[in-house]
Amino acid sequence: MNTENLERIRSIAEHYWKSFNNDPDYDPKADCLNTAKRLGNFLKKEGFSVLLVKGTFELDNPDPENYSDWDVNDFDSEEEMETEMYHALHYWNEIDEIIIDITAYQFQDEVDEALEFIVVGTYKDYCRYTPQDRKKL
Repeated sequence: MNTENLERIRSIAEHYWKSFNNDPDYDPKADCLNTAKRLGNFLKKEGFSVLLVKGTFELDNPDPENYSDWDVNDFDSEEEMETEMYHALHYWNEIDEIIIDITAYQFQDEVDEALEFIVVGTYKDYCRYTPQDRKKL
């Protein structure tokens, strides 16, 4: 993808992020799927071929409170449950193998480095992302 399109995507994502991020009732932890769908449709209207991606986001220090209702009996083993805790279910957009994610910062307290509010880049640049399923919007 050329630099001009990357900058355009980033600009659209920033504009979209700013449009709802000032809402005190907005919680990205509860809304990454809906936010990715809305942003994806917005990008689609701007002429991009957009995918909605379901996958995982790798954590360093999962917050135990987020998993307090998990039951080890729902997994094959305790190790499997622990592995799942370190790979949080997440949704984002993709255009030509470029990640567009405006809700990654919801994981800030569970990773060791500072996260960007708006992610636009490759899977090589952002190795915490593992796509599992893609759907064209």
